[in-house]
Amino acid sequence: MVNPLGEETTLETSSLRLEGIKYDVSELESIAIILRDEETLRGLYRLTFADSFLYAGQSKNVVTRFAQHRRRWDDIVAFEFFPLPVGDLSAAEKLLIGVTERTNSLRNIKDTRRPLGTDEIQISVEEHLSIALPWERSKRVRPQQGINSASTLKFAELSNYDIYPLLRQVVGWYLYNAVPDVINTQRHLWTITCLPSTNKTANSFRLLSLNVGNLETLVAVANKEENGAFSYTLFINGERTEDIFEEEDLHLQWVYSYEKYNLTPVTRLVVTLPAIVDAIYHVKPIPQLEEMLEAAYRLNVKLMRSGNTMFKRFHSELLASDSIAAALTWQGEDWHALET
Repeated sequence: MVNPLGEETTLETSSLRLEGIKYDVSELESIAIILRDEETLRGLYRLTFADSFLYAGQSKNVVTRFAQHRRRWDDIVAFEFFPLPVGDLSAAEKLLIGVTERTNSLRNIKDTRRPLGTDEIQISVEEHLSIALPWERSKRVRPQQGINSASTLKFAELSNYDIYPLLRQVVGWYLYNAVPDVINTQRHLWTITCLPSTNKTANSFRLLSLNVGNLETLVAVANKEENGAFSYTLFINGERTEDIFEEEDLHLQWVYSYEKYNLTPVTRLVVTLPAIVDAIYHVKPIPQLEEMLEAAYRLNVKLMRSGNTMFKRFHSELLASDSIAAALTWQGEDWHALET
């Protein structure tokens, strides 16, 4: 019977599957920055050199180990990391060396040309973008050029809209006044999605969708008008309550209505972006807005008390962080409508 990986330092280990990421490190002295989000630095690694030779190894701290290699070799161009938080590193390393030397030349001397026995190793490597740190300022990578994920790309697109600063302040106002413990509950009990594809048409698309629990509670929408220009509206959902009655602005700047989701009925405010900005900064009031804020808070607490959210995988960390930063600008007394 084959012993499970970790019980003995032998080649008679169970099948091993390695999943890792390959980084371009040709201009890096340290790999600490590229591994900053890793839960462990223990595992296996491979180096690729400019002459196409490879080196396979193990370490309890690959950041420290890479620094040692870099001092010895200045021609390292790529680094692959395969996290292995538990298990026998030595046995796994021998397997990695064995499978690597089948197709590549190695700089390793120890443990090469050894039989692999009956054990199998599966390797899955994700290519990663390089990090360049040139001495010439003109050659630096600008923020928009260093984007390496779809989520970040969407945030860069949204933040480049002329109306984003206004939208950001409205979302911050909403978070500060209508979502409890907004910092500690983000991603777990509330999420925010950047440029979602929900209900997208040729003339309308969502800029963002803020979800509490499993329900959308604040959504910003861009609408293309007949003249080609865009207008921007938001809708805010609150607890269904008779304290707020259905009404509509004569100039079509806002409207209150009763709507129903499968999850719960809601009271909804649909409002143009300029109108909500004027209202929260006390330029021009919107009737029942303070009552709507109360209804939004009660709905959010109800949704958060019901547990988790199914929208985690759509959550934009950058947009959430920026929205929380905007919420912090509202520190002070809770928002209240001006008395009329």
